[in-house]
Amino acid sequence: MPFVITAGPGTNVIHLDDLMLAPKKYSGYATGSELDINLDPATDSVIINITGKFAVGDSCTIAVNGGDIEAVIINIVGTGPAIKIKANATIDPAILAPSRKIVAGIAGTGNLFASSLNIKGTTLTSLLCP
Repeated sequence: MPFVITAGPGTNVIHLDDLMLAPKKYSGYATGSELDINLDPATDSVIINITGKFAVGDSCTIAVNGGDIEAVIINIVGTGPAIKIKANATIDPAILAPSRKIVAGIAGTGNLFASSLNIKGTTLTSLLCP
């Protein structure tokens, strides 16, 4: 069952210390965790500010539903640990981490912006500007 953030009309700003999605084992098989960001038709933008750790584990997903993925930005604030995106992860929104390193395995992601970027077989999608 996914964790859900429901964004209302206008601009939504969410502040988190850490955001970490990890796979869970069910009957001996790994199943990815999921974060769904559901947009109201009148949502202008969603900015998720993270000041601590941000990691997305194997087969985990951050999905944007009900609107444009371009309306959601994950903003990693300040210096801190490297951002880790494991294999088979899928992240719809763009990640802004101007003071951090991003290490991404074979995953599907939106735009990535970091002080240092190490990607291995990752599929990057374009961020379209309105």
